Amino acid sequence: MLIIPPPQSHKRSARNRRPVVQRPAVALNLVSAAFDPGESSVSLWFDRAIEIGSIDPTAIEVDDNVYTGNVFTGSVGQASLIAPATVKVLLEVTQISQGDGVLLFASASTGIVAADDGGTWAGVSGLLLGWPHDSILGVAHSGALSVTASLSDPVTGIGMPGMDVSVDGVMWASPETIDVSDPMHPVFTFGEDVTAATMWRVEFPNVWNFSPDGAPLAGPLNGSIS
Repeated sequence: MLIIPPPQSHKRSARNRRPVVQRPAVALNLVSAAFDPGESSVSLWFDRAIEIGSIDPTAIEVDDNVYTGNVFTGSVGQASLIAPATVKVLLEVTQISQGDGVLLFASASTGIVAADDGGTWAGVSGLLLGWPHDSILGVAHSGALSVTASLSDPVTGIGMPGMDVSVDGVMWASPETIDVSDPMHPVFTFGEDVTAATMWRVEFPNVWNFSPDGAPLAGPLNGSIS
């Protein structure tokens, strides 16, 4: 009698399967921060995109003994993403400043996390603002003919050409006017549509003057437009 053996299973033995390795979340790092005394806000720039769905603005505090003489705490419900890696928090006065300079405090429970892996931010204690100093923190489109720069410190004046923008890095457009009525957010208006521009540069940092000592623009001197 012919006996046909049962088919052999080709399933991989459980002991031969490679275990799934869960990569630990990478800590979120603050790369720059700026206090706007006119708007009573603080903006925080991180090293990658963030999520703020669980943010607690009250865990963020600015002690300003330079511009206003007040201590500010983040207002509940007053935080917004202004770029994938940047959050702006509106502040309210909580007490009179007894400190020195403009200092940022943030606990580890701000609720700001990395969008990719949930990495958390450890916070800071007594970080001197604006940090870095006399710098452009970001540039964004603000209309078909204009871009607006966000600065670490208030500017007192910007000479021409101030800032150029480009689509391809070969042909550059220079502004026709520069509005510094908001010293933390100068607006550069061009004589042509610049909505397709993706990059900016500053060729002459010495035409930028920052208060209170008239220091020129520090790096970076080029970057992308959001």
